[in-house]
Amino acid sequence: MMSIVPILHRLPAQLLLPLMAVGALGCALGVEPGKTGEGDFPALQFLPVGSEVYGISLPRYKGAKPIYLIKASKLKVVSRKSVVIEKLAASLYGDGTDVTSIKSEGGKMDFSSNRLQTLGLTSIGDPRFRAQGDGVIYDTERKRGLMLGPVRCIIQAKPKEKTP
Repeated sequence: MMSIVPILHRLPAQLLLPLMAVGALGCALGVEPGKTGEGDFPALQFLPVGSEVYGISLPRYKGAKPIYLIKASKLKVVSRKSVVIEKLAASLYGDGTDVTSIKSEGGKMDFSSNRLQTLGLTSIGDPRFRAQGDGVIYDTERKRGLMLGPVRCIIQAKPKEKTP
């Protein structure tokens, strides 16, 4: 059987979904896909190390609830456990309806430690505050992060409730 790995080295994101469907069809026909281990990059079966994908979105769910959505203009698979991202825009979903956004020129995601680290000028938008700094280290499991400085932060004040 012929391997599709050589053509995957530089792949537009629009082709990833059809390839995943072909992979599922191959499984139904008894073709064993490449195995991914705990903490591996989830699409590693379809994107070998060294692959570059343009215009991609990486969603993560816990059951039916979204945890995060990372969008990138370019993603490069560096190892079985990490990717490098250019022009990053991430949406981090909280317990309620709040969504925190992170924008940066670049970063990396380590799937074994569930850490997103941005590199360079980074801005955070949240219903409670806005901040800008030199980078962010964010743990997607614990939903906690650290902004690297110098940091500029603007805290949003809630409007005072009027009593009748």
